Amino acid sequence: MKIRLLYFAVIKDLVGKNQEDMVLDGYATVRQLLVRFAEHYPTTEGVLQACRVAVNQDFVDLDHALQDDDEVVFIPPVAGGQPEPQQGFRMLQKDALSLQPILERLSQPNIGAQVLMIGTVRDHNEGESVKALKYEAYNPMVEKVFHAILDKAREQFPGVEVALSHRVDHLQIGDRAVIVGAGAPHREEAFAACRFVIEALKKDAPIWKYETRDNGQTWIGLGP
Repeated sequence: MKIRLLYFAVIKDLVGKNQEDMVLDGYATVRQLLVRFAEHYPTTEGVLQACRVAVNQDFVDLDHALQDDDEVVFIPPVAGGQPEPQQGFRMLQKDALSLQPILERLSQPNIGAQVLMIGTVRDHNEGESVKALKYEAYNPMVEKVFHAILDKAREQFPGVEVALSHRVDHLQIGDRAVIVGAGAPHREEAFAACRFVIEALKKDAPIWKYETRDNGQTWIGLGP
C-alpha cells in the first residue's frame, strides 16, 4: 500500500521536504503510521504528539484504517451549500483583503445588523517584537473547513449570513490577515455568529503562522 504524505509548517521544516510517498506493508492505521514516521524522522516525535491527522482532507482518529493512494497530512496546532462566490471574492488569497466583498455578501433585505471582525498583524507577540509574518495553508483542506464552518454557523444561527476571507503568504505589520463578517436581523445573533466563525477558524483551519522576530523566526502554536 502506498500513501502520499504532504508536509506543512514545522513538520516541513523538520523533514526538509514538501511531500513524499511512503509504502506500508499490508493493513495500517494512522496510529501505526505515526509510530513509523517518528522512527524515520526522530526530530518530529515531540511535534507529532500535538498534531491532528487529516486523510484525504478530512480529520480522522488514530484508529482510522489507511487505504492505498490516501493523501495524509499531519496538522500541527494552528495559529478554521455555500453560495457561489461573487466576482472578485475569494476566501483564501495572497492579495490584500478588502471589506467590500464581505459587506456585499451581508447586504440582504432581511439583515439589519452587520458585524465585522478584522484581524491585523501587530508588532508584538508573547512579549517580543514582531517584524513580519507568513501564513502557510493546506489550501484544499482550508476551503473544505471554511465551507463547513460557515454552514455550521448558518445552521446554529438561523437567518444569519456569514462570510470570511483569510490572507496567506507574506504580511507586514498592519496588514489585514483575516476578515469575518456576520449579518442578521438583530445585533445579538450577528455578534454571536461572528464570534463562532472566528473561534472555529482559529481552531480547525489548517493555516499556520510563521513570525519574524528580533531574535529569529518561529512557528506559532507549538508552545506548552
